[in-house]
Amino acid sequence: MSGIKTERLCLRPFEAADHAAFMAIAGDWHVARMTADLPHPLSAADAEHWLEPEPGCVRFAVTLQGRLIGGVGYYFETQPDIGKRGELGFFLARQSWGHGFAAEAAGAVIAQGFDNNNICAFTSAHFIDNAPSAKVLTRLGFTSSHRSTVWCRARGQVLDAICYRLQRSRAAALGLCREAAALPAKPQAPEVETEIARGNCSTGRSSRDGSARGGMLPANI
Repeated sequence: MSGIKTERLCLRPFEAADHAAFMAIAGDWHVARMTADLPHPLSAADAEHWLEPEPGCVRFAVTLQGRLIGGVGYYFETQPDIGKRGELGFFLARQSWGHGFAAEAAGAVIAQGFDNNNICAFTSAHFIDNAPSAKVLTRLGFTSSHRSTVWCRARGQVLDAICYRLQRSRAAALGLCREAAALPAKPQAPEVETEIARGNCSTGRSSRDGSARGGMLPANI
């Protein structure tokens, strides 16, 4: 997976060398409490497990001037009615909130998904007490679709969440990606399907037994 450069950020695959910086970011209660699958407290083993690549998941480390400040990515699955759907998630270190980095990084990943990975629609969700992430998703063109519930590992409880959707046609109209008709034809690689959580619009696959990993509900930014 190649990296992505934006105006201020560099997005690249996570590396084992990110372990200490990731622990510092994801181990922050204020970050973990807004994600679906990050436990709190976060152990070194938890962090190592989270950083491992996972099939059916596209994840980028978000870096600023070579320093890790967060993560952004999506799970994907193919649905008979709409084709390939991506479920977006992101989180940032508290010191990086309020600078527009979440929208900048997520917008680049959305464009990558639509233009290079044949995503037909993105979904996302945030807990109802996470107003900053609502602003990010709205800024990126997402529209709320319904409310549901999501298990939060850090808080150890099921929480109300607001679910969002962004169709490729709307993203193209907003200039976030190319029109589908303009995409060059290319052979289709075998698709890796994953069981994205259904019915709760969770961007992660967090479970009460803690067996799942890698998902992200948008964290405060």
